[in-house]
Amino acid sequence: MRCRTETASIEFQQPFGGDSIKLTRQIQTAIRQASGVPEPPLTLLMGRWSTALTNNFSLIFAGQPPQDLVLKYRGVIGQFFNTTFHLIPSRGFMKMMIFGVPCIRKNGVLAPPHVLLRELSHNTPIVGSCIVDRPNWSREALTDPSLKKSHCSFILIDAIGKKVQQIDCARGFAMFGTPVTVRSATVTQPYRQCNKCFLLNHDTQDCTKPSEYKQCGICG
Repeated sequence: MRCRTETASIEFQQPFGGDSIKLTRQIQTAIRQASGVPEPPLTLLMGRWSTALTNNFSLIFAGQPPQDLVLKYRGVIGQFFNTTFHLIPSRGFMKMMIFGVPCIRKNGVLAPPHVLLRELSHNTPIVGSCIVDRPNWSREALTDPSLKKSHCSFILIDAIGKKVQQIDCARGFAMFGTPVTVRSATVTQPYRQCNKCFLLNHDTQDCTKPSEYKQCGICG
């Protein structure tokens, strides 16, 4: 569960006093109840709060369940969080940059994210993209009122990579009637999951645990 960028500064009280084990167990129970069968098709192994400043909650499932299966339970999982959170898969998480965006201001305030998204969505290559974070201004645009142009960033989900490739190769983007350039940033991944010990700081092939090592997905 990822906190939307534009709402990251909103105060949020973590469920169950921040107890990730209790929250994980509640989500596990909710998934079982929603599936209506003793062995649900989606098995949550563990969950952890992010160590960063944002209140992201990483969910680790058994195996590699299809994204559509995970998203099927988005409402069941999301009930434990407020509306500023959304369920985002780790695969296909891509940050995109928009360069040369006019710093349109009204009463000294930059165009808000929903206006930037509207302008961006007018460009044909963007149509159909799964944008999970609306465009947000760069820090320099927010702190320097003299800037005429700056850059924005947004995040989309593209598990196959086809949409990102189409956008990278496309030409003729425009926002507020001005030509802009849209490119993918350095490939980012919010976390990595080891399928052996289920930690989030390395891949399975880099795990130093012995091959027979087992770890409980609930208590760790």
